[in-house]
Amino acid sequence: MDFAHLSNDRLNETGAYLAAAEAACRTRHTISLKADDRRWLLTVNGKKARVFARRFPTERPLRRATDQDVDGVHAVIFVDLTTSSPGFYVAPPEHTTAGLVEQHRDEWERFD
Repeated sequence: MDFAHLSNDRLNETGAYLAAAEAACRTRHTISLKADDRRWLLTVNGKKARVFARRFPTERPLRRATDQDVDGVHAVIFVDLTTSSPGFYVAPPEHTTAGLVEQHRDEWERFD
């Protein structure tokens, strides 16, 4: 898929829906998704996660999240759309502000 034409808001919305679908496939938990002031909040097993996506390897999401991005959430999910199939990084908030996201690929058990 080509994501180059999407606005940043639409890209993050697409990433949020992909993350919700992946969570539904990879966990046994109830999933909900809602827009929250131009950002997306995914709830898995009653635990909140902020969702972001990127389409180019140089974009911010896999580098660092801000304190505002992680306030009050259990995890941050980064959806990497730079390859032929999406990659999902499910990181604890403290690792996203430290730039350690790549260590948490497919860690959906974080919601157990």
